Amino acid sequence: MAKDYSTEKGDGSGSNGCGIYGAKVPKFFKIVSNPGEHRLRLPPEFTRKYGHNLPDCVSLKVPNGLLWKVELQIHSNHEAWLHRGWRLFEEYYSIQLGHLLLFKYVGKEHFEVHIFDTTATEIQYSYYDSLERNAEILAGKSMGRENQDVDDIDEHSGGTELKQVQQRARDGNNIFEAYTRASIFMSKKPIKNLFSIVVMHPSYVSNQRSALHIPPVFSKAILPVKVTSSILLVSEGKTWPVRYICGKKRASLTSGWREFAGDNDLKVGDVCVFEVSNRINLTWDVIIFRA
Repeated sequence: MAKDYSTEKGDGSGSNGCGIYGAKVPKFFKIVSNPGEHRLRLPPEFTRKYGHNLPDCVSLKVPNGLLWKVELQIHSNHEAWLHRGWRLFEEYYSIQLGHLLLFKYVGKEHFEVHIFDTTATEIQYSYYDSLERNAEILAGKSMGRENQDVDDIDEHSGGTELKQVQQRARDGNNIFEAYTRASIFMSKKPIKNLFSIVVMHPSYVSNQRSALHIPPVFSKAILPVKVTSSILLVSEGKTWPVRYICGKKRASLTSGWREFAGDNDLKVGDVCVFEVSNRINLTWDVIIFRA
């Protein structure tokens, strides 16, 4: 559940605390009041004005370019909810009580979303979440500009930077596709267990002191804060005991994670789905999607 706050045409007046601001580009923001509900209601005024244009599935785009597909359920009385797929979005960005979400409706099924934490500061959207450049390439929206960039680089530097651009594009493209495959796989699965999707950062798969950080929304739903436990990671029938530490701000897999990462040949950009298959014995199934 979340509270609606917006005004009409940016005049600051508002109407019953719910409306749309921006004469040409509709915007609204939501203050999250119940993140565990795993769905989000759109303001009724927005639904009345624009609901007839909205499909059953919408796209949410964060500032670094990553696109999320989320099911939209529209009911009577101009009530519409972001539903299936919202949980993935919520957990991945660790959306919590008091966070503010700014939505900009840019037409058809497309929304741009900015996420602000409880200090009213916009969160960081890291490289490994996605790359805007490669998200655009996947969407086929910037091939002309990309080709122009390549031509300019090749002309002025003899091709060295060109190779770097091409490699970054391939890397970002592969990460984006791996995460998309994982998201689609879990969205089609009849979900009964808690799960989290994590992109492998360099610190997660390095040879020295590697540890994996778990999104706090996911970890707090499993164990209370300040708990150290041993869990079992299960992948393709094999098991690995791993130490699990849950603190106030984050949770981590420490001792044993390095062996799991090495035995499964995890690389930077690979995507792992962690699904809690047994909450009593703390057993997690791990599905790996290669970048």
